[in-house]
Amino acid sequence: MKLKKVGFIGFAIFIISSVVFVIGLAAESVPLMIVGGLIYILFIFYIISNSKCPYCGNYIKNSSWKHCPHCGKEL
Repeated sequence: MKLKKVGFIGFAIFIISSVVFVIGLAAESVPLMIVGGLIYILFIFYIISNSKCPYCGNYIKNSSWKHCPHCGKEL
């Protein structure tokens, strides 16, 4: 999967978790805050597991890079 697509999906998961958590805070609903926190944990796992070069498998720190700093292939 392309890194820009991973970044977009990750950003969407982050926004959803933030909205659910804020709604939980506003409604004073602990279950909603827990769901928002769990979605945020899902976001972290998603970003960590998908921020890799598709060619060499090393982690990419910045999704805006055009080439892998490890193998030099175009992302």
